[in-house]
Amino acid sequence: MTRDEFEALAKKAGLAKHGLGWTAWESQLERFAELVADQEREACALICDQRKILTPEWQMDQHYNQATSHCAKAIRLRGRT
Repeated sequence: MTRDEFEALAKKAGLAKHGLGWTAWESQLERFAELVADQEREACALICDQRKILTPEWQMDQHYNQATSHCAKAIRLRGRT
């Protein structure tokens, strides 16, 4: 995560930046943690989505691609349970 992404998520969660640091209430920290986790999960799921392949052995590809789709879906569902 870049510093800009970090700051955008912190602001979205309601954290306040002043001087050399940040201030936040417990609920804001919890929201920030949720936002960071959501972003990281999506980044991991996208890696799975991008691993799909297509070669002359299409039947093997189909099983492999189903597995990558299942992994991506499982990663995304972690944020909903």
